[in-house]
Amino acid sequence: MAHDPRSPRALKTKTPKDDESDKLSALPDEILCHILSFLPSETAAATSVLSTRWKDLFTSLPVIDLTISKNWDAKIGEERRRDLCNFQKFLSRLIFLRNKAPIRKFQLNVSPPLVEDLRPGIYWLISKVLSRQVQEVDICVPGDRDSTGLLLYPPEIFTCATLTSLTMTMKSSFNFNPPDSVSLPNLKVLRLNEFALTDQDSFARVIQACPLLEDLGLRWRFWKFEFMDLRISAPLLKRLALSCYFGQYSLMVESDNLEYLDCNVYGVHKLVINAPYLKYFKCQGPPVRVEFVQDVRNILNATVAFKYRKEEFESTLVLYHRQNLKSLEAFELVNGLQYAKSLRFQSGMKILYYAGEFLPTFVNLSSLALDDSIYSYHYSSWWLNLIARLLENAPNLEALDIVSSVFDHNFGVEQLGIFLRTAFPARPIRHLKELKIILGHDQEFGFKLAEYFLEIGKSLKKMTIRGSIKGWESSPEVYNRISSFKKSSEHCRIAFEP
Repeated sequence: MAHDPRSPRALKTKTPKDDESDKLSALPDEILCHILSFLPSETAAATSVLSTRWKDLFTSLPVIDLTISKNWDAKIGEERRRDLCNFQKFLSRLIFLRNKAPIRKFQLNVSPPLVEDLRPGIYWLISKVLSRQVQEVDICVPGDRDSTGLLLYPPEIFTCATLTSLTMTMKSSFNFNPPDSVSLPNLKVLRLNEFALTDQDSFARVIQACPLLEDLGLRWRFWKFEFMDLRISAPLLKRLALSCYFGQYSLMVESDNLEYLDCNVYGVHKLVINAPYLKYFKCQGPPVRVEFVQDVRNILNATVAFKYRKEEFESTLVLYHRQNLKSLEAFELVNGLQYAKSLRFQSGMKILYYAGEFLPTFVNLSSLALDDSIYSYHYSSWWLNLIARLLENAPNLEALDIVSSVFDHNFGVEQLGIFLRTAFPARPIRHLKELKIILGHDQEFGFKLAEYFLEIGKSLKKMTIRGSIKGWESSPEVYNRISSFKKSSEHCRIAFEP
């Protein structure tokens, strides 16, 4: 009988040696390197034991992704010395076996605590990487507030001509003291996180040394409390994200190309913005004096989140003047956003009430979002009227996004009707085309809210209901009840989202 190669016996006796070659190892270096590029560097290095074909393949990868998370402090004696020696050898192989292969991206994440024995090796590694035409560097290391210099950042990091993106993160605030000579001629993205700014000159020196800078992110703290005048001026800057805690300072931002500005600032006395093409503006923190030098008509999308301590705005004569000043600053900021097409209030609308001013007419506003903490007050005429005025002053409003969980009060039927008619007057609601309601745990109130909007929303095309109410997605009774509500708009579609 002829031998059948597909028989169980043949399959059982077949071994890998029957294959002419290892198909994976036969792939071109470019493909193998692409596969290895998805692995952390230490894992990629472990593939060198597979065969001679794989031995030093990891040294050709354009990306070095290294995480140091071993608990070195727990090791003692010979074990500690052995592991440190192996680590140093690994770093040496990572660099010297590359020959002249360039490094496109270098990522280093060091988990605390960082033992002193590791500092020389990490410093050496960063220096070598900077000499290999690296384009992107992202380093995250533990720091010490009392440190006086960038101990793990060699000075070459501030003079690397090939860098296009640089991110430096300290896991505790670390004094930012760059060298006197800074030159980053090709840098387009710069992010400095968790640094302590000790003087305004060093900060300005770094910004001025980046003529091509387009994307800047700063998350800092001040440990010296003298007043500072900070200026961010970069002609090609398109995106700026600021997050600052503590300190006393004024800040000026200017760029003819800036389109995106996100400010989460505490302690600032005045914020001056000169960005004629600014399209997105987000401001979080206590109300501050904001001056727009440019025409604000170009701002299309804005988000406001006023944050303050409760004791700052109690109704007492002692705090009246401070309260009124902050309220006026909040009002002036909102007034400067009157031409925006999309506006989101995340928190702190109550402060606008203290200003005693009339809200502007938002002539271009088509989308308005009112997030949860806005309504986190007891049933009160001031905020009902404030929301109503906001809706009335948006004649072209088409989309409204609200959170209902904050309305979870024990209203009676009559009181609830007054509440809905006061907070959401019929005239602006009739023109809405899209409505999104994020529901809380009060199921019956969610029904009433949806019913009210469907009844008066003559132009509604879509109502989206989201939330945590049990059974909305799976219960036919709940779905049928919502669908049975009287609708002023025959074309309104009701969508449910988890």
